[in-house]
Amino acid sequence: MKKIIFVITVLLFCISANSQERRLALVIGNGNYPMSILANPGNDAKSMEKALKGIGFDVKKYENLKQKEMARAIDDFGNRLKNYDVGFFFYAGHGVQSKGFNYLIPVDAVLKTESDVEFNCVRADRVLGKMEDAKNSINIIILDACRDNPFERSWTRAARGRGLATITAPVGSVIAFATSPGSTASDGPGENGLFTSGLLTHLSEPGITAIQMFQKVTAYVYGKSNGQQLPWVSTSLTGDFFLVPGSGKADNAMVIKDVDVLNIDNITNRSNKEISIAVMPFSNLTGNAELDYLVKGQHDALYTELSKLGQVKPLRVVGGRTVSALSNDQMSIPEIARQVNVDFLVEASVLGSDDSIILHIRLIQAFPEERPVLAITYTSDIRNILKLHSNIAGQIAQKINLGLTTENLIKLPSPRQVNPESYKAYLRGMYHLNQLTPEAKGKGLEYLHEAVRIDPGDPFAYAGLALGYLEIAHGPLDTGDALSKAEAAALKAIKLDSTMAEVYAALAELNLYSYWKFDEAEKYFIKALELNPNMALTHYHYAWALYLFDRMEEAIVEHKLAQKYDPFNPLHTAWLGGLYCYDGRYEDAIREALKSLEIQKDYSAGYFVLGDIYLTMGRKDEAIEAHKKLAEVAPWWNWALGFTYAISGHRDEAEKILNELEISEVNSWNAFGLTMMYGALGKMDEAFKWLAYEPHHAWVAWVAVLPWFKTLHDDPRFNDFVIRLNLPK
Repeated sequence: MKKIIFVITVLLFCISANSQERRLALVIGNGNYPMSILANPGNDAKSMEKALKGIGFDVKKYENLKQKEMARAIDDFGNRLKNYDVGFFFYAGHGVQSKGFNYLIPVDAVLKTESDVEFNCVRADRVLGKMEDAKNSINIIILDACRDNPFERSWTRAARGRGLATITAPVGSVIAFATSPGSTASDGPGENGLFTSGLLTHLSEPGITAIQMFQKVTAYVYGKSNGQQLPWVSTSLTGDFFLVPGSGKADNAMVIKDVDVLNIDNITNRSNKEISIAVMPFSNLTGNAELDYLVKGQHDALYTELSKLGQVKPLRVVGGRTVSALSNDQMSIPEIARQVNVDFLVEASVLGSDDSIILHIRLIQAFPEERPVLAITYTSDIRNILKLHSNIAGQIAQKINLGLTTENLIKLPSPRQVNPESYKAYLRGMYHLNQLTPEAKGKGLEYLHEAVRIDPGDPFAYAGLALGYLEIAHGPLDTGDALSKAEAAALKAIKLDSTMAEVYAALAELNLYSYWKFDEAEKYFIKALELNPNMALTHYHYAWALYLFDRMEEAIVEHKLAQKYDPFNPLHTAWLGGLYCYDGRYEDAIREALKSLEIQKDYSAGYFVLGDIYLTMGRKDEAIEAHKKLAEVAPWWNWALGFTYAISGHRDEAEKILNELEISEVNSWNAFGLTMMYGALGKMDEAFKWLAYEPHHAWVAWVAVLPWFKTLHDDPRFNDFVIRLNLPK
């Protein structure tokens, strides 16, 4: 039944999306004052006219108006506004407050004393009054008018330097000032004033509410002015209003007003606990299965943008393998939420072509009862798709009461525009790279290389290549150059974009697995997790770095974080069992290994860890059975069975597997296995020969600490190897 309602909702949007609000804007830029010419208001007016027309407004634009001309323009605007749904007034120029009222200063004003203001200027309230008389739904007033006023120099001291006064916005309106009441604003060194530059940067972003837009403008101005200028906004909107036509249309089937979510304070902030949310796999409603890669890419983009918010506010975002596993079960929303311990779920569907994305987003509160919090459809072209997801994440943060502040927003990097063709190649690459077959991984790398060819300045493609080659370096597919290729891609990515957590994660892994620069590795792990605390795989790799550094307690804590953020990923569960085993916690270790096999049937690492635990405990027959099953489901792990035979005293069986391995293809994966097997059989010369194989496998440094290699410890060459690693003290 839920799915039927969801589809009907989407259809209702498609019917209603064509009818947009009628929008009218009045734009005035006054700069040619006799006493002080302002360079920017004329440019501001022209730029705002163009921007407002681009988002569906009919615009009347004027420059350098005298008092009577200003009054007439405002009155005409008010009369026309009665036939429109949305009104927008923008003024750039000098403004002043007098006796508690704000005035816009015409270019012919003569203001020798403060008493001249009332008779020579135009009260800002005149605009507000005309808008109220029109009785339209939404009104926005923007006053970039708080510049230092040259007319005040001849006034009395008591009348000078007070900026503009506070105005309270009536219901259904927003009033925005370039700076706080009583303060002055910068005219700006560029073609536009600082405040107007912020407006032009964010006004046309898709999927952004008017309030979110002003929050972003505030962060922009505050940051660019080094904290010297802080815009001020008064609003009495009763719901969400989206400035970009076609973005953020609320469904006719379910319009959710702000008042509906006021109770969320009692849910999400009880005991100040961490808020948690799961982003479920998106549904492909495009009618084209070949666009599955695009749908998966939209899921990953929103997951990433939500995850970034964790760097400024405690927010746990569940995604990855976990939500894929849960989506295949026929569970209710509360059941899914209980499985992964989250407060909210995001469901979404994707419509449209691969050039224009239509996203239908539903945010659902799971406890104490299931209820929708947000249901909106957004549209965007590919070029601005990352901005769209950033804005959706911001709106979700508002609805779940995350409490983002201006200071929080300043810390977050602004999403970049993308090259549509390069981005689509990147999404195809990541879609295939995340599949399990060797063929799919190879195809994924081909698409990522294509993305780089299309746009050599695309940091996402380079970051994807780095992580893809690093993953290959951990398994049997490495032909010996995976780490060097990962290095080249990561170094290119960091030059192009130093704000991507994925790039720092790749550099951390390179320093850990390839360079053996362990202090650098830890520095990059910490940086990556500061930028995105929800990166489960990065927590996993950092945990194994900590184990290598002989910091077992910290390693287990970090591994549990990997499990926390992606609990149904068998990788995090199986190898947590490995850490428990090496810490002597055998029952905990067996539990985790068995759990990984429940999550994914015949999971190879699960069988490996389970056999390793049994072998460590002296349960040799059970260890052999586990590793026989491993060799059956993943033949490239055959050396693990040979090692277990050798440790268990079945030397003939071990020698047979060893001979098979010797005549197989030589690569870093097999070299690692040969080191284990020769060490277990007491053949030290051969063991150290394969230990020195280059290019080395990603796991080689762990020869220093893993109990698999304890037979090597008495050989002087082992000590030389450990010294060469130069592990942290």
